[in-house]
Amino acid sequence: MKKLVLILVLLLGFFKGNAQLNESFEGVTFPPPGWQVLNNVLSSPTLNWSSSTSSTYLCSQGANTLKVAYMNRETNIPVGQTAQDWLITMQVNLTGMA
Repeated sequence: MKKLVLILVLLLGFFKGNAQLNESFEGVTFPPPGWQVLNNVLSSPTLNWSSSTSSTYLCSQGANTLKVAYMNRETNIPVGQTAQDWLITMQVNLTGMA
């Protein structure tokens, strides 16, 4: 029974469409209009979301962009604390998508 459920869940991905949000970070401003960056500033130095053209961050899996968003690794976080860094997308209208 578990195998049948797993197979059905995997097949669902082929028939329902995409859930990816396509966004180009190639604009002059970062984040793009309508997006937000939030973090709780626990590390020193304060690191944040950025955009990059470095091949280190670019995905070679068919990405059709020259610039990506990435979060630099944070260091020196106080013991017992958790860094919370969010890149929040613009509001997406999903009316009628069911």
